[in-house]
Amino acid sequence: MFSPQPRLRLYGMPGALVTVAKAYLTGSVNRGQDLQRLEAELLRYTGVNHAVTVSQCRYALHLLVKHLVKPGQKVILSPYTIHDVINMVIAAGAIPVFADIDKETCNISLEDARSLIDENTGAILITHFQGMACDAMAFRRLCDEHGIKLIEDCAQAFGAMTGNRLVGTVGHAGAYSFNRVKNVNSFYGGAIVTDDAELAARIRQEVGLLPPIQPRRLLKQIIYCAVRELLSVTPVFQLVTYPIVRFASLRGSRAANKVINTEEHPVRRDTLSEFLRCRMTQMQARIVIQQLDSVERSIERRSQIAEKYYQGLKNIRGLQLPPRRMDHSHIYLGYPIQVEDRDAFIRHMMRAGRDIAIQHCGNLADEKCFKSFHRDCPNARWVAQRVVLLPDHPKYSDREVQRTIAATRAYFETSENPLG
Repeated sequence: MFSPQPRLRLYGMPGALVTVAKAYLTGSVNRGQDLQRLEAELLRYTGVNHAVTVSQCRYALHLLVKHLVKPGQKVILSPYTIHDVINMVIAAGAIPVFADIDKETCNISLEDARSLIDENTGAILITHFQGMACDAMAFRRLCDEHGIKLIEDCAQAFGAMTGNRLVGTVGHAGAYSFNRVKNVNSFYGGAIVTDDAELAARIRQEVGLLPPIQPRRLLKQIIYCAVRELLSVTPVFQLVTYPIVRFASLRGSRAANKVINTEEHPVRRDTLSEFLRCRMTQMQARIVIQQLDSVERSIERRSQIAEKYYQGLKNIRGLQLPPRRMDHSHIYLGYPIQVEDRDAFIRHMMRAGRDIAIQHCGNLADEKCFKSFHRDCPNARWVAQRVVLLPDHPKYSDREVQRTIAATRAYFETSENPLG
């Protein structure tokens, strides 16, 4: 009963670790032409004309705001995201303006964004949150009507479709993430794609002047991921990792609760971290390239799991499920459900031997560190208090999916105060 599979496995492992070992042993971390190869592969994959690799997706967003928006102009964006997205806008000299979200999709509301456009608006930044594509075409039409730019944050949605286009290819530019918990994992890393030759040239020139990420700093991240992966191997997780986390969390341990509640503590930063001012290594590019062919297969598997969740949970009063989409407009990087008493639900699932997590993002429009940009966003506030992620990584078995469904149903069957 208390031996689940882990909710999260890092993508691309152990192949990435093999590539790392070879690179460090042969001194080829920064040798080769693999960044150029990766950019060429991204052009082939996305169909755009230009791609530039960068240190992280958040730095990509900073560069796009810096080069597409004039200092002092406004950038309309969702408050339901990681706090560094807001920091990237601020550090680029722009003013973040929070637009509320749609409760069901958790994505920025088109109509709320429309209502906020004024003569000082420079861009709208849409986030394809949790792998669900925004209606990017509608946002592009809105931006074109007002002569402003559309920036796509695709950190959680690499491979998702919007209409017949990949996310990231509809706006004036898109940003991808290859960070450790994404469906393409090179420990750090990201890329910008665009059809704007002048924009790509300016960004390439700026990034080209930066040093590659320090091998020692990168190695720390790799070791962290290797340890995390070891603790997530099913026998180790079932015999050691999960029993400790479960025991401690049910007794209110702060450390254990931090593992379950992965929400970040938001901090405002008006300047760009020096750590971001670097380039991907050639080794990281090799790691990304070797994973690109598996993107489609992993999307298919996550979609299969999402369909099982939908069929098993669709008739439960008090449980909000994500929209059911089988056209790859939702790649389900985690299966987000909404529960009113989230803490009670987490405790129930831990007692039932299920490994689940709280969505790590909150409503930044209400955070004190961003109080100078505060705007009432009731939908974001509602969602931020309720989202829980059910596991759906490709290695999660059908048997585990059914156990998670059964435990979820049991909670609502016994709950005295389900959400109406």
